[in-house]
Amino acid sequence: MKLKEIDIPNFGISKFQPEIGNKIFHKRLERFKKDLRENSFGSAIIYADREHFANMHYLSNFEPRFEEALLIINIEEDDDILVTGPENQGYSNISKIKLKKINYPTLGLLSQDRSSKINIIEIIEKCIKIKNKKVGLVGWKYFTKDEFEDPEHIYDIPHYIITNINKVFKDFSKLINITSWFNNPENGYRAINDIDELAYMEYSSCHTSNSIKNVLKNIKENITEFEAASHYKPIGIPLNCHIMFSTGERVKLGLSSPSSKIIKLGDPFATAYGVWGSLNCRVGWIAKDENDLPYKCRDYFEKLIIPYCSAVKDWYESISLDCNGGLIFNKVMKKIGDPFFGVELNPGHLIHKDEWLSSPIYKNSEIKFKSRQALQMDIIPATNSNYFSTNLEDGIFILNKNDKKIFSDKYPEAMERIELRREFMINKLGINLKPEIMPLSNIPAVLSPFILNFNKVVEFR
Repeated sequence: MKLKEIDIPNFGISKFQPEIGNKIFHKRLERFKKDLRENSFGSAIIYADREHFANMHYLSNFEPRFEEALLIINIEEDDDILVTGPENQGYSNISKIKLKKINYPTLGLLSQDRSSKINIIEIIEKCIKIKNKKVGLVGWKYFTKDEFEDPEHIYDIPHYIITNINKVFKDFSKLINITSWFNNPENGYRAINDIDELAYMEYSSCHTSNSIKNVLKNIKENITEFEAASHYKPIGIPLNCHIMFSTGERVKLGLSSPSSKIIKLGDPFATAYGVWGSLNCRVGWIAKDENDLPYKCRDYFEKLIIPYCSAVKDWYESISLDCNGGLIFNKVMKKIGDPFFGVELNPGHLIHKDEWLSSPIYKNSEIKFKSRQALQMDIIPATNSNYFSTNLEDGIFILNKNDKKIFSDKYPEAMERIELRREFMINKLGINLKPEIMPLSNIPAVLSPFILNFNKVVEFR
């Protein structure tokens, strides 16, 4: 491992954002209804709010804005209902499946007129057509027996909705949390992507990684964090998390947004930017080289960067259709499992419209990686010491030969960018990717530990 001056290519971005067509949404809904029928459910209720929207969006292309919403799916054909507050009645027309709409003001913002006599019990009574069968509930999280004795009957949906659903069914045993059908890393619907969804992610990643690159190249001393963050230049893709940028003591907060703080030489920094389908992150120092660092951590490259990048190299070179998440976990923790590195989160996870779907990468995981999965290389050391941290978060997806041909035929420009990134990572950086690994970032595995010398990056040899 060493630092080397490397010119980072401009990999580009498509002019048009890929779209996920109506047929895909109809197929998703058909599959969901088929699974409900085969598992003796009569219906399902999907809850969404501004942050926890992705399961509802997956089925319909609709996600609530400002408000919350309920999507009620009956196993009968053409009998599905979307319940929103008043502000989303118009926006709900973005749905790509046929839905009857109900305006329920309680789901809307405070202080709007809620004198309507319609209530949640009346809505559930009217909209759930089969009441002698189970009803599936979908929120954001599913739970496990490590957490609760009866995880299928634990819900992360607001109390006023759950209790009133139960007033209709009069039997909590019929209310089953089936969020795992969507989010489980082994067999969840959203763990495996449609080709168009992958193309959407590649487009998003082009934007977020270009934005991070633009910020990194424009960081300098004696400007504010806000001035540095202005170089993200968002184009309007919805965020999947808040913009993060911090320097100096503020980096200890971990998730902080930019502020008016003046950036100083020798500050640590952290920056992350995510939109639907992608997030990129970089962490390092406002420095030209190690001599600009505080005296106690001037061996930062040897102490932290070399072992970290060795783990990153193993992650990229090992992940494949032939291995499982436990292997990747072991590879990473063998290199940086020492308590000094403070790695607590899963070293990598699935991505979708939300930034973190779930993860097949954990201790003893036997979950094998599959074609059309999208993952984030996300290994986060938190030393809680003078050495601070480093971070190199970028996305990939995995394609077998057949899926690669399908993707390439439909999205040749995107595949050309992917091949150029592969060539760059293999030949310039020294990361030997398996043929099925498709890097999405326009700064693929590019880590500049001393950001005032942006083109001096880690070579993984």
